Amino acid sequence: VNPIPDYELCDDISGNGVEIFDLQTKVPDILSILPAGNYNLSFHYSEADARSAINNITAPISNANSPQEIYVTVENLDTGCFSYAPFNLIVNPLPNITTPANLKVCDNDANINGITDINLNLKDDEITSGNTNLTVTYHFTQTDADTGNNPIISPYVNASSPFAQSFFVRVIDNQTGCVKTTTLDVDIINSPIVNTDTQFIDACDIDHDSFASFDLTEIVPNVLQGLTGVTWTFHLTYEDAESGSNPIADPTNFLNTTPDVQTVFISVVDDITGCPTIVPIETHTNLLLT
Repeated sequence: VNPIPDYELCDDISGNGVEIFDLQTKVPDILSILPAGNYNLSFHYSEADARSAINNITAPISNANSPQEIYVTVENLDTGCFSYAPFNLIVNPLPNITTPANLKVCDNDANINGITDINLNLKDDEITSGNTNLTVTYHFTQTDADTGNNPIISPYVNASSPFAQSFFVRVIDNQTGCVKTTTLDVDIINSPIVNTDTQFIDACDIDHDSFASFDLTEIVPNVLQGLTGVTWTFHLTYEDAESGSNPIADPTNFLNTTPDVQTVFISVVDDITGCPTIVPIETHTNLLLT
């Protein structure tokens, strides 16, 4: 008898490492590795019982340990010869996961209405504690999370549920196939409502070398429109403005780094929520020429 694959089940939510094994469901697997013929199979707790073909296990059993060794006796009904071989009953644990804190997403697109792109995968590492052997998918229903059907493609736009939405999370162990589920709540927070029109600043490039000094702060009143409770910074890229990284050190004396026309950004951040609104600024060394 060729080596018989172990009989593996996933633990239930109790996590006690005990499950019910119906050994008769193992019969097709065993027959598939035998030469063609007529066979009778019986299962036993010990090698001695298997050798003597006594004390057959005839009903589903609970494992006493994991792994637990079980023996199968294979009798060739045409020749009367028999053999036996062991395999293990194994109860695999469910994935060790964490129910995540709410995902807070800032709505800072052109239309601030509680509907925006949501990158659900930002919560993967929190849910799995960084275990790369676990795969996370997100679903609209518990049934889909249980079966793995209809995973949500991220980023997802919450068009049907402004400001808040709940999702079901499926986590599968890539080695054992065991699955555990949890939930994720998403809160959409409006970013500051400001004037998002592109702002223009002109400078007098006296020597016509395409470079000049700009006071970026002169556009602040036009952007804020009297809004308070916010903090603003200036950045060379949209990505830096969104993350708050690398603010321009002296926005009152900004020397353009791109000749003639350069786009920089002001980030207006809500002091309470931390959500930013980003507004582009075009600097022209000589507006008549550029």
